Amino acid sequence: MNPVLYDFKRGLLRLSVIVALSLFILAGVGLAYLTSSTLATTPGTTYVALYSYVSPARNQFYLEALLLTPDLKLTEGGIFYELGNFTFSKPNTPPETTVLDSGVVTGYGKISVLKNLTSPIGQFDKQSSLYLKVDVTTKTGSYSFTTSYSRPFTLDNDTVYVASSIPFSRPADWAFYCLNETSIPIKELIPQTRPPGVIVLTPLQGRTLSDKYLDTAFLLVSHGQGRYELVSVVLLLDRDNLTYELYLVPNSTSLPDKVDYGNLASYLIPLGEVAPGLNLVRFNVGNSSELEKIVWDFQSVTTTTGEDIVGSLHVLLVARNSSCVIVGYANSMVSTVSSVPMGKIVAGVLAGTVGLAPFSMFFPILMIYLAYVYLAKPRSSGSLEFLLARPITRLDVYVTRFVAGVLVALASSLLFFASTMLTLQALIGVYFDLYSYLLLFAGLAASLIAFYSVCYAIASSTRGGAYIALAVAAYLLFTILYQIIVIVVTQLQGIGPDLYERLRVNTYISYYLSPLGPTSFSQYYFGIHNGLSIEPKNVGSVVNPLLVVASAVLWVIVPFVIGWLKFRRANLIG
Repeated sequence: MNPVLYDFKRGLLRLSVIVALSLFILAGVGLAYLTSSTLATTPGTTYVALYSYVSPARNQFYLEALLLTPDLKLTEGGIFYELGNFTFSKPNTPPETTVLDSGVVTGYGKISVLKNLTSPIGQFDKQSSLYLKVDVTTKTGSYSFTTSYSRPFTLDNDTVYVASSIPFSRPADWAFYCLNETSIPIKELIPQTRPPGVIVLTPLQGRTLSDKYLDTAFLLVSHGQGRYELVSVVLLLDRDNLTYELYLVPNSTSLPDKVDYGNLASYLIPLGEVAPGLNLVRFNVGNSSELEKIVWDFQSVTTTTGEDIVGSLHVLLVARNSSCVIVGYANSMVSTVSSVPMGKIVAGVLAGTVGLAPFSMFFPILMIYLAYVYLAKPRSSGSLEFLLARPITRLDVYVTRFVAGVLVALASSLLFFASTMLTLQALIGVYFDLYSYLLLFAGLAASLIAFYSVCYAIASSTRGGAYIALAVAAYLLFTILYQIIVIVVTQLQGIGPDLYERLRVNTYISYYLSPLGPTSFSQYYFGIHNGLSIEPKNVGSVVNPLLVVASAVLWVIVPFVIGWLKFRRANLIG
């Protein structure tokens, strides 16, 4: 085998290199788990719709919940609950707290638990109050709240007390009717003239039902570029345990007075089925012009956070039993919610101080080791002199061992981000576009190669302990001392309200003067690409893509050339 290729192969297939590559894979998995745990412990980055009841007669407790991501999609998680009783035994004294039950329920999307309590619930009166304390943790965040049981409802011939919490819920007008005919009087249900947000329910032919309960939240989720989706959380309590067809009533003056039960889909917009308990219904509205067809009293208000839609929605819930057609009607104001894609939230963690930054601080240590085993150590032991006794030149040794280190840096970066991407997708179902990963990969790989070039140049003129000392000094300079220098320089420029902004600008200027700067620049562009605003605006004036590429290339080429000028005349005798 050609001596050059043999030396190159030996350099790449070292056990220590294989171990280092394995560590980069584990680090990628670790970054994904760190990101996941950071999200799970971040308050306010998840939603939960919850419904619970207690039965004093049966001494029974039921809890049902929908676990939702910030973009209102079902997610996996768990709920710790505590059911207790506040007893006000004496005036002007704190209530006595008695915990009746507690536990944890986990699952995906809709989760529930039904328990027979060992401790008696007691009576509902002015002297006591039953509460439910909830701590929710999902893959996307955490949420805590406390609610109380106050609403009596007849369920299975038993009086239960209900507690509920639905995000973005607004007061709604609703009623259920048992109609004696199959024709549904649409216009009687929905008055055509009324004050905005106010409706007077008209008595219909038939009878009004009081054994139902309805709570709704109508959310218009803005996905940007004028695209909207209707997401509705519906809580339905029904003593008859019926499943209803849910219809959206369009904002149209051409609606007929009556529509036959079997022909509703010709005039109304079907949204799906609604069963007793919590339901999540989604409907793709389309662009903003389509909103006026479904939102009554439509108004578009421009705010500092974007476009806010003002108006109300009308829905019908229709079912049939053996005696009549049951029609439920609800009218509620809409809430406009800007969709926060999970990818954007995860990107914020990756680009932040608890994401990629801690890992990128320690990766250059591998480059110190590679330059040591490829050049500094062989110089100390005299093995380079033995190698040069073969038909191989100093330039061959210098270039092939440098290329071996570059390939290890590239492979390490690739394995790190590949393992991060696959683990993130497995843990929280989030993946980024290829360009995002290419940005992060290019930044980390460029930093590792540039720092390896610096260490390689040091190894070309030193050996053994002297190399270790100088390489570690270079590492500390570029990872710690540079930050201190930037802080000192910024403060010498003056203390003022713009101190933080000047600090960030000076920090990015310093990245041009560091071989590890490309990683920080790639995080900056990664944040911009994923819609994050994590840096002051003035930072953009000093971050130039051409200068970023030029500084990275210079940090690779200049130390490499200087190292070669030293190495070609160096004494290689150990």
